[in-house]
Amino acid sequence: MIQAVIARLGNNGFLVKGSATTLTVAFLGVAFNNDNWQLALVGLVPALAFWGLDAYMLRSERLFRVLYEKVRQNQVAPLLMNATDPEVIKLWGKKDRQKRSWLRTLWRPALLFFYGALAASCAAVSVIIHCTS
Repeated sequence: MIQAVIARLGNNGFLVKGSATTLTVAFLGVAFNNDNWQLALVGLVPALAFWGLDAYMLRSERLFRVLYEKVRQNQVAPLLMNATDPEVIKLWGKKDRQKRSWLRTLWRPALLFFYGALAASCAAVSVIIHCTS
């Protein structure tokens, strides 16, 4: 059951990245066609919102991976499924507790480079449209 949750969270992270890319590029395309630099900046909103959502799901996935290890080592009950509960996280060791922070997960290189590139694209397109019109 825990492996299924981990797989589902991983798949959802993939879908979130696809949705973020689609929405951001749609805003940029419409902004280019209409020469509207403000609309290119509005493309930052879905990029930043999906960044936060993806970080939350990655954090949850990492916590469920810790839970899986704890169950595998017979340290917790096999049917314990509240890996994201703050009271459960407090019971884990320091190394595993570091994975609980949503903000720390937000700045993971995989997320930072992907969503940073989307945000930089919005800013670059906005500047290009503003300077050429």
